[in-house]
This record gives sequence, C-alpha cells and structure tokens, in this order.
Amino acid sequence: MFDRIVQKAGKDSQQIQAQAVHIGIDEKRVREIIDEKMQGAIDIFTNEAYDVALNRVSIFRDQLVPRMVEKQMLDAFADPAFQLQLIEAQKAAAASERPLDYNLLSELLIHRVEKRNDRETLAGISRAVTIVDEITDDALLALTIAYVFGQFYPTTGNIIEGLDVLDNLYGKIANNVLPTGSQWIEHLDVLSAVRISSFSGLKNVSSFFPTKVCAYALPGIKKDSESHESALKILANANISSESLVVHELNSDYLRFNFTSNINEAAIDGASINNNPIQPIQTQALKDVFALYTNDQSIKNDFVTLFMNEWNNRLNLKMVGNWWDAIPFGFSITAVGRVLAHANAQRIDPTIPPIS
Repeated sequence: MFDRIVQKAGKDSQQIQAQAVHIGIDEKRVREIIDEKMQGAIDIFTNEAYDVALNRVSIFRDQLVPRMVEKQMLDAFADPAFQLQLIEAQKAAAASERPLDYNLLSELLIHRVEKRNDRETLAGISRAVTIVDEITDDALLALTIAYVFGQFYPTTGNIIEGLDVLDNLYGKIANNVLPTGSQWIEHLDVLSAVRISSFSGLKNVSSFFPTKVCAYALPGIKKDSESHESALKILANANISSESLVVHELNSDYLRFNFTSNINEAAIDGASINNNPIQPIQTQALKDVFALYTNDQSIKNDFVTLFMNEWNNRLNLKMVGNWWDAIPFGFSITAVGRVLAHANAQRIDPTIPPIS
C-alpha cells in the first residue's frame, strides 16, 4: 500500500512534495490475501468435500501467518510468484488430513522467501509442496534423518559436547522406530525426493562420520613426546598459550586442538587469541602443530574405534548409526528431498539454521 503525502504551499512559502512512503502489508491484509486465494484453491471441490477442505486450509492459514509475522516476511504476500506458490500450498493442505503437513507447508513457504533468488532451490520447493500430502510418515522421518546425518555436524571442538548435541538433535527427530527395508527408499524415489544408486552402497558410520568431523577421531599429540616438546616451542614462539592443546577426550595420554576439522580447513580467519586478532604467524603455528599429530595408522584406527565407542554410548546416535548401516543400497537426496527434509527438521527444531 502506498500513501502519497503532499504539503500545500501558503503565501511566500516553498512547496515541497515528499517521496512516496511504503507502508507495507500488515497481518490483517495478509489474512485477507490468504482468504482470497483460499477460494481459488477450494472452489474446485464439491459440496461434500468443501467443508473439510475449508477447515484444513484454515488450519494451515492459522499456522502460516504467525510464522511469517515472526520472520518479518509479510511483504512476500505482495509477490505474484509467492501468491502462486501459496495457492499450491493451500491445495496441498486441503488434500491432507495430517496435521504436521500444515506446519511443513509453512516452513516450505518460508524457505521460498529466504531463497527467492535461488532458482534451483525454488524449483525444489515448488515440487516439494506438491508431494507433502503424498509422502508417508516413515519416508519423511527416514528422509529427514538421512539428510541431517549428512548435513549437520557439531561446531564445538569438544568431542563430548559435540556428540551430546547430535544425540539430542537425533532424539528430537527420530522419536519413532526408524523404517527398515527398502520400501521407504523406493517410495521417496517415486516422489523424486531421492535417486537410488544401483552401483554403490553407503559408507558405514565408522567410515563416513569420522571423516566429517575428522579432528574428533584424530589421535593428536602424545604427552611428553618429542612432538609435544616441539609443539610447545612453536606455540610459545607465536605467543599462543600451551593451554590451546587440551587433554584428548578419548584418551588422556594425548593432547589435541579443540577443532572439529583439519586445521588447514578450519575457519580461523577472523579468529582471535587473547582477544586479539589472530596473526599470520599464529595461523602458521597452528598448522605446524597440527602437522605434529600422530600419523601412525594403527593408532589412528584405535582412535576411530574409541570415537565409535563414544558414539554408541549414546542411545540416539547408536540407533541412527545401526539404522544407517542397515540401509540396503545407496541413494542420493535430490533438491526436492533436501528442502522437504530441511523444512521438516526446522518444523521439529526451530533452532536449526535456514537452508544454505
């Protein structure tokens, strides 16, 4: 809505016309827009189905609006492309008797606003909206777990805390028995949410996950060894505290940096030491110390075993790990599956960041 403010000039005064002021769309107008589009979505139904469809779409509206208000996205309702997507979401809501679908559709529309300049993601969202009422509970659960398993990793360098965070996340999502066999994968393939690979399987957890948080499963530096002495000298010369090396959570005879990944890949640009910006010499020192980590393959294998023991000490991680290892064949998650799984994960845990 635009209001034009005009000031009339009196005698001997200068006339000034202000710029147009954008008032924007308020919640009341948003509800009016949704109701206007709702008619187009449910007028296709006969008298026998009309009331049921109206009730479902009304529930969807009452869940969507607060989320859009919370995200400060009401102006999206002035976008023709968004309105077209809204109509498709209303049709999907009308076709579904499953309450969680209304929340899921709301999250997909939020994704659409967040990724409005990413045509590839928008294409996935458009398709995902149309299959919300077709995907089974088991398939949606499995898709979400598989997506989270391959997408989300701890940011804390502390191994125990990182695994606890993951265990908590999986516990929120996998609150039911995970589906077994291949039917759920085949169902997702039919819906274009995954692509089945007949040529390769999936890496098991002990091969896959430690490579994603590789610093968790690396041995580090043996205490009181020559490497330890060299590391202390390197740190001292770069004015880095020796306390930067902490006792390894998996074996107290070793020391490690609190990183989740290889120091050469870690995001240390912009980091600080003692509240001072990290200097190039300090960056190099961290890399040099990291290069002193034990490289004995037998010891590395022992630490992977220790890591997996710590993993399996947590109920939800063990459940997801066993389920993952039992998946009968390989598959990849498509753009459709990614946005659907991410929306479902955010529906369950709103603290999950927006889709990248």
